[in-house]
Amino acid sequence: MHPTPALLAATLGGALAGPPPADAVMPVIINGEVENGLSAVISIGTDALGDPISFCTASVIAPRVVLTAAHCTEFIPVELLTIAGRAFFGTDINAPTHTLNFEAVYLHPAYVELANGGEQLPEYDLSVLILAEDAPVQPMWWRTEAVTDADVGSPLLSVGFGLDERNRSGVKRSAPLQLDGYDEQFVIVRNASNAAGANICSGDSGGPQLIWDEQVDDWRQLAVHSWGDTDCARRSGSTRTDIAADWVRGIVQATHGTADQCMLLGYHTNGLCDDFCGALGMADPECASADTGGPPVQDAELKTTCSSVSSATGLAVLLMPLMGAALRRESPNVDRT
Repeated sequence: MHPTPALLAATLGGALAGPPPADAVMPVIINGEVENGLSAVISIGTDALGDPISFCTASVIAPRVVLTAAHCTEFIPVELLTIAGRAFFGTDINAPTHTLNFEAVYLHPAYVELANGGEQLPEYDLSVLILAEDAPVQPMWWRTEAVTDADVGSPLLSVGFGLDERNRSGVKRSAPLQLDGYDEQFVIVRNASNAAGANICSGDSGGPQLIWDEQVDDWRQLAVHSWGDTDCARRSGSTRTDIAADWVRGIVQATHGTADQCMLLGYHTNGLCDDFCGALGMADPECASADTGGPPVQDAELKTTCSSVSSATGLAVLLMPLMGAALRRESPNVDRT
């Protein structure tokens, strides 16, 4: 039996709009700017109470496949999420360009939640949602190759629908960051490395940590926002997409019949020879037609397609992140973003 609308509203209202726990912090977004582009970055939430509520950020990585953090979906029953959950497209959830429903959700099978009073960080903090229909935006490139020392120091772009300086969420914001380090699970960002101490903050969980990829000449998702210190003033960690690449590709394959990013992003049918697809192991068939005397194919011109659960969900807890050798141990005041 499906829950009634009144029960859905009461359940989601209690989970998403109730008071934060006593030890939760409602910090402001750190040095974010309103982001009017990056249309593949969306808010996930509900409008079951009459007004839209954003409780996490996510990214569209295939026409119907959405990537977010496991802790954004673990506390919501699957039936409730598929009935009352919403994907909000656009810059502001109060004036979305599109709103779509979900039909399925997958939690990473190796997901481990926060434990031991915050002494243990989460593991495989990743979740995949399936939209009920194709998204009205071009999906986002995401990274399958491992993070290496060569990536350290690279510029990043962080995007999310988290709290702003007036304690309001639901507007897409972005901030330029720098990759300071990584471990087996996370990429690490330190406020001190960024202009005006920028970093992710409450409501940004599940959103993409983007790195510029010269090969595809576009932003590419490197990680999913997972945790940060409670005042958003020192450091944050985002779960690497490469550590779960096979799992994500399996879901994409089952949903679309292919996991080829070039095909799913439309590069196999754009009339151009996108030779970088071959370099990524996903050869563009339009390059083959050019090589065999087919119609002339122009050089590719790529286009850039243009947080974490709010502490109101009751999931905010203190953590003691265990940093890698390159990152010194700091204060235990860490929170999910």
